[in-house]
Amino acid sequence: MKLFYCLSGITLLFMACISSKKAALEFPEAMLPEVQADYRKTCERGYVLYKLSCAKCHTSKKWGREIIPDFTDAQLQGYALRIANKQHENNLPDSLISEVDFGDIMLFLKYKKRSHQTFTSGSASN
Repeated sequence: MKLFYCLSGITLLFMACISSKKAALEFPEAMLPEVQADYRKTCERGYVLYKLSCAKCHTSKKWGREIIPDFTDAQLQGYALRIANKQHENNLPDSLISEVDFGDIMLFLKYKKRSHQTFTSGSASN
């Protein structure tokens, strides 16, 4: 019975993520339209994965609006290497998120529309 409730919860969460608004993305003007289309698909998947795996610790709210902080390339590289901090290593070990999923999240964070709210260690929370 527990398995049924768990699967039902996961299904509902997945459906809620899919039906939520899409992420605003900014690609370089020189990027070809077909490349943008491929990146958009990957970034949308990365956005859903971000909301499921990362938003709890990295997203804040201001006036009821979700704010995903802007990460620098160096910060993203640190997270990709899982050396950003011990808490991150403990909360998202390799067993919970695949390298492909992690890459999709990183691509989303790289091309998401800038919020002009930078992330500093320990500064973003709900």
